[in-house]
Amino acid sequence: MEKLLGVKDAFKDVYKNCPQDKQALIRFIMQVHTNQCIYNGTSNNVKHENVLLDGDFGIGKTTMAEEVAKVFGIPFYKFLFPKIGGVIDSGILSSVLNDIFENMYNENEHNKKLNGLIVIDELEKALNFDCLNMLDNIIGMKYYSLYDSNSELYINVDISNITFVGEINRDRTREYVTIPEVRYVSSLEIDESCDDDVIYIHSDEIEKRLKEADNKLCDKSSDSDFTIEEIKLEKILLQKAKKDLVEQISKQLVFSKVDEIINTQSMWHIFSNHIAFEELSLESIVKILSDSEISEYKNLSSKLEADDYLELLDSEVVKLAAELILNNPNKLYAITDVFYEIAGSFDRDNVISLYDNMPKKYVLKRDTDGRH
Repeated sequence: MEKLLGVKDAFKDVYKNCPQDKQALIRFIMQVHTNQCIYNGTSNNVKHENVLLDGDFGIGKTTMAEEVAKVFGIPFYKFLFPKIGGVIDSGILSSVLNDIFENMYNENEHNKKLNGLIVIDELEKALNFDCLNMLDNIIGMKYYSLYDSNSELYINVDISNITFVGEINRDRTREYVTIPEVRYVSSLEIDESCDDDVIYIHSDEIEKRLKEADNKLCDKSSDSDFTIEEIKLEKILLQKAKKDLVEQISKQLVFSKVDEIINTQSMWHIFSNHIAFEELSLESIVKILSDSEISEYKNLSSKLEADDYLELLDSEVVKLAAELILNNPNKLYAITDVFYEIAGSFDRDNVISLYDNMPKKYVLKRDTDGRH
């Protein structure tokens, strides 16, 4: 049996490619390492734990998990939590897991003690449905009756050593949880017409400034320090502040509900190690773009002419790319889009040629004149 890589060496290898959250990475590596020690029979008095990764969409959770599996030399699989027409499909879930277990079984040369890491992505789809028990019924069992398509027989395999990793995209949980409506009111006087299922919010500061703006508009004196346009702009900004406040409170309610669900006994029974990720920072994106050996940005840049390649890796250009990625809702999934947006200004013909030869999963929409 090949010696298992130590935690420090594993961290060193993965961190250079996934530098976005050091503490989350350390905790994840330690847990996977512990699970592998149990599988190898080299560790006693420790507990096998499945892991819940909690963070925003596009911050590199899945990539980190795949890189960790790679350094420990274990099979890696990923699937999206199945949901069709607003309903969790238990049949699809069972079928997908059976296929993965069968692949593991074959990859491990028909060793009935399965080993590997399985990422269950978009687990937020499960937050508003009674499906945790369904998931636990499969993940929580020690033995699984595997249908082997080659022999057309059922085989009992041990799945208790597989590391299951659930991933929740926290910023995309809103449509999967139920929260009260949040409504802004200009006055906190609640009458009988108010809905008990609505949360009413109010800001004295916003209302005070709106009143002042109205007074300024009524004041036609020529010695006013503000133009009519400036006062109207201020009122527009204050109205936007109302909407932002509603959005802020709604987001807090969503996250509170998510925290409530992921801390239920059912969730802890499935995933007993919860790892929360920090928000993606500009500094970490710069490191990923310029230093990571698996950086799609560097990979695409290397296919351009030498001068363009060097310019794309210039520190100021990389910082610009990082800022665009940070402000994109898809975060690190937007690296390819951002690359074409920046590279197109350097070498238009070469970039379009490179674009045309890209795998379909990376293809972007272009304008009729060939721009991205």
